[in-house]
Amino acid sequence: MFGWKKRGTHLPAPAASKDVKIPEVAAQVTGAEMYRASYADLTLGAFIESCSVASVEEPFFSLFKDINLNDGSIAMSFREMWNLYRLAQKIGGIAGDVAELGVYNGRSAKLLCRVKGHKTLHLFDTFSGLPQVSPDIEDFEVGQIRGDTYDQVKGYLSEFSEVEIHPGMFPDTANPCKDKVFSLVNLDADTYLSTRDGLEFFYPRMSQSGVILAHDYRSPHCPGVRKAVDEFFADKPELPVELWDTQVVIVKH
Repeated sequence: MFGWKKRGTHLPAPAASKDVKIPEVAAQVTGAEMYRASYADLTLGAFIESCSVASVEEPFFSLFKDINLNDGSIAMSFREMWNLYRLAQKIGGIAGDVAELGVYNGRSAKLLCRVKGHKTLHLFDTFSGLPQVSPDIEDFEVGQIRGDTYDQVKGYLSEFSEVEIHPGMFPDTANPCKDKVFSLVNLDADTYLSTRDGLEFFYPRMSQSGVILAHDYRSPHCPGVRKAVDEFFADKPELPVELWDTQVVIVKH
């Protein structure tokens, strides 16, 4: 995650050792220009710090700034939050609810609340850390990565309507959703078993063109996520597509 600092509004000159060149960017940069330039440089943090917060006009950047500065730590990078934001904007015309497995402190859930429209958002978490791990695959222990409590997340999101929080062990807690369809699912379950369970439950309930976004697929700290995704889609028609920084996206056929 990256902090925001009021600094100069121009990009610094690219390091001489780099082959890539940062494109010329005007003092007043749009969100799209910032995003494209960040890919050219591959160091988004430095790019953000080179820009004045006041020069950023797109709603996402204001939202990210609000969450990052005012609400506390975010478990996703700037680019990952951007990916989630843009996908959430695109599924308005697709039938189905929105879901997130792995809520942590509710920061990405707040972003979804801001852009989901009238879709119901279903949030699943134990609120007591990782529920199950595979020691032969990943270096985790049960109870690790504990975020905020159920009451804290409920209070944090209390201003939003059409939000249903399902505390406890997934997929047992998903029984109320067994007959629902989904347009967007954000999987942030960290482990092999939880990611597998998420895919097994949500995949058959995805609308055509619905989107599954999985966090930590590219993370060396969560090898179980990649293993679960790769195994699950090995015999499926959909192709998992890797994104910056650690995400992978699947669009249902």
